[in-house]
Amino acid sequence: MLESFGEWCLRAKCRGVIDDNAFFDSQYLNKKFCQDCPVIAECLIYAVAYDEVHGVWGGMGPKQRKDLDPTLVSYIRYHFERSGQFLRRVNLELQLMLEEIQQLE
Repeated sequence: MLESFGEWCLRAKCRGVIDDNAFFDSQYLNKKFCQDCPVIAECLIYAVAYDEVHGVWGGMGPKQRKDLDPTLVSYIRYHFERSGQFLRRVNLELQLMLEEIQQLE
């Protein structure tokens, strides 16, 4: 089973990249950058499951992910949601939103 987002992303090669804008530039973060990342599969599965439309995830830019076989995309989304990842991500996002609200107060 796939680790939760918070667990695998901590091991990503791109973690700590100083220029966050680089993630939106497919020319910068490409297959060469991602190819030896220890969590490339988890990253791509996450992006496909949540229909990420920006940035490079798992060595693929938005156009490459959009061109994936629709059957594969459906399979990934179905199994990702069944694994509980969907609920964990929603929970994580809610926690982050609450933290942001508390900081504003």
